[in-house]
Amino acid sequence: MGFVKDYFPSKAGEPEPLEAFCRRRVRFEEVDSVNMVWHGRFPSYLEDGRIAFGDRYGLTYQAFRENMTVAPIVQMHIDYM
Repeated sequence: MGFVKDYFPSKAGEPEPLEAFCRRRVRFEEVDSVNMVWHGRFPSYLEDGRIAFGDRYGLTYQAFRENMTVAPIVQMHIDYM
């Protein structure tokens, strides 16, 4: 793609990064006047990805409750290209 920024460079001997994928249909209310997803909706899309990741690796809201653990989002960074 050319725009990928390496926020977490890998080091020799480290395991491969964990990955999860999800699909989301763009709804009419999420687009602006030029038919692009409005940037203010991006965190909602990231939440869908976080849920897919948690489902794949056992880090669901239910698992956090059962283990009396909290994991709030304390920082979010988005590069707009």
